[in-house]
Amino acid sequence: MVIMRYGLYNLAQRRLQNTLLYLTKTPLRGMIAGVFLTAILQSSSAVTVMTVALCSAGYLSFEKAIGIILGTNIGTTVTLELITIDFDSMIIPMLIAGVILISTQRKGWFECGSILLGFSLIIISMSGFSSLSDELQATSIFKMWQQANPSHYLSGVFVGTVLTALLQSSTAVTGIVMAIVEQPSFHLSTAISIMLGANIGTCMTAYLASINGSEDAKLTAFAHIWLNIIGVVIFYPLIPFLTDVALILARTPDVQLAHASVLFNVLVSLLFLPIIRPFASFIKKLHGKRAN
Repeated sequence: MVIMRYGLYNLAQRRLQNTLLYLTKTPLRGMIAGVFLTAILQSSSAVTVMTVALCSAGYLSFEKAIGIILGTNIGTTVTLELITIDFDSMIIPMLIAGVILISTQRKGWFECGSILLGFSLIIISMSGFSSLSDELQATSIFKMWQQANPSHYLSGVFVGTVLTALLQSSTAVTGIVMAIVEQPSFHLSTAISIMLGANIGTCMTAYLASINGSEDAKLTAFAHIWLNIIGVVIFYPLIPFLTDVALILARTPDVQLAHASVLFNVLVSLLFLPIIRPFASFIKKLHGKRAN
């Protein structure tokens, strides 16, 4: 993901910040900008850190930044949907093309090669995680977790939060779960609970980026944290419902989980969009003094 993100970012870096600044005049436009840029960079963390940096530099206000964050939560699901597409027959050609383009060391070609190489490696790694799923489920820790209470989702949220905070990528963690959710003993509802936790864990990157930033930068990081925590709290009791909807939307478990992620993030973002100003006031009251 780092290789692919490098290629995507450097291919469009001149336009990214300008696009953010231009498309944030209203919360809705900010959310659309967040979706668009996250889909390009394949990383909500990268766009969120960029947003925090713009706030810290004084180019972007705290309230406008919230709209972007809502969009990043939606945009990050694009990668998960791409992973569900069958690219097996294209992996070798993409690998070869990526290596050749990188070897040229020419600007533009190098970035395109990074994108092809990075994406093909993601598909290969997903296959690897899927192959390791049998080994994983044979471990005593996994068996204890599964036998403890499959309907108790709090442990899944915890696992998703911790793993994402460590890996700094909610997409990577959810992608790993997508690779092993096809096993009969791994419940889709458990996978959804891990996905919810991943949305909380991904806030760590933005928070770390804001530590030495301005007040608006710190408030933006806190807003990101609270947006995801509140969203997970709202949907936590609705995990069985979200599972049933996902089962209707797709046939295979990995696609079901990807669709569940899209549904969760879209609904949470639409829920907060009309109340951005009251929410921003809430964050300022809660963390304003601490942010200084």
